[in-house]
Amino acid sequence: MTKRALLRCLPVWGLLVAAISPAAAADEVRLYTYMLVIQEDLTKVLSENTGVQVKTLGLSGGELWARVQAEKPNIGADVIFGFAPGTAILGKREGLWAAYPDAPAWKDIHPRYKDKDGTYYDVGTSCFVLVGNKGLLAKKNLTMPETWFDLLDPKWKGEIVMPSPVTSSTAFMISATFLQLLGWEKGWEFMERLDKNVAQYTRSGNAPLEHVGRGEYILGIASDEKVPQRLQQGFPILWTAPREGLGYEGNVVAIVKGTKQLEAARKIVNFAGTQKFQRWLAQFGYLTARDEPNPMYKTKPKLVDYSYEWAADNHARIVDTWKTKFLRK
Repeated sequence: MTKRALLRCLPVWGLLVAAISPAAAADEVRLYTYMLVIQEDLTKVLSENTGVQVKTLGLSGGELWARVQAEKPNIGADVIFGFAPGTAILGKREGLWAAYPDAPAWKDIHPRYKDKDGTYYDVGTSCFVLVGNKGLLAKKNLTMPETWFDLLDPKWKGEIVMPSPVTSSTAFMISATFLQLLGWEKGWEFMERLDKNVAQYTRSGNAPLEHVGRGEYILGIASDEKVPQRLQQGFPILWTAPREGLGYEGNVVAIVKGTKQLEAARKIVNFAGTQKFQRWLAQFGYLTARDEPNPMYKTKPKLVDYSYEWAADNHARIVDTWKTKFLRK
């Protein structure tokens, strides 16, 4: 498929422009982001605190990376704000990002959140959690599973919904987590057994939460980023972190090499490391680079030993293998 044909296949999302005082054209920065849940709020907070007119295009993780690959070397964004560390690593190897090693706000943040060359920065992590519908669980006299292996019980057949790694970076994180936790062979064996109970694979990592909240399925494996919002809105959902731990994914920020808005882009990246932005981000449930308190995790959950580098090295292999096994759904 040609680059032009691939771009025609990608969905067109509306550009959200923050309502701020007029800015010079030179101070306009275009962002691609997979942080869809907070896209409008993100556009506004970045614009209001940097003096830069920010425009954002929201895409799911798989679609964002596909768009970058289709557009390179003339990527249509100045900054990628919110994408997976694995694809950030791949992009660095391809020379797609402009390094900003001396960003002042990032100086005192732990090295785990920073590329050693300053090529990209991680504002904080998202996890995937197990969610359940309160009413359906009670109706069927069932309780929330305590381990990931509990999901293999035949009683859950047709009752589980989860995302697809073909389009969802959350889903890729889920697959990569099980493979790192259990090993390549046993990881796929686990996912094949789990597949027997999965009713549907969704396009996005947040969609399973919506399906479970509406009572369409009892259980879902979903991104945690929308859970606090839905709980506040009174959705009949429960969530849990199974005993083996949670996989996690960073929300990476990188400047696109060759941007004509380099100084304005640097303002965006630097502000992302400030306590003000980190505190703002934490309210949505993200585990931030500055460990700001958030309403979802009262204490930091158990996290699996997850390697971004391994995920990057095996990205295509994992997605291709998943397609051959599960794409029928």
